[in-house]
Amino acid sequence: NLELFEEIRELCKEIRILYEEINQLKKRNESLSCVIIIDD
Repeated sequence: NLELFEEIRELCKEIRILYEEINQLKKRNESLSCVIIIDD
């Protein structure tokens, strides 16, 4: 299903952006620990 594939690609992009933001936060505050569980 092509539509689904497109949606997943969009989600992956958003997740990558979130990872970047979290990494920035972790650099600013090393005591911050985030656990991300990606469930498919």
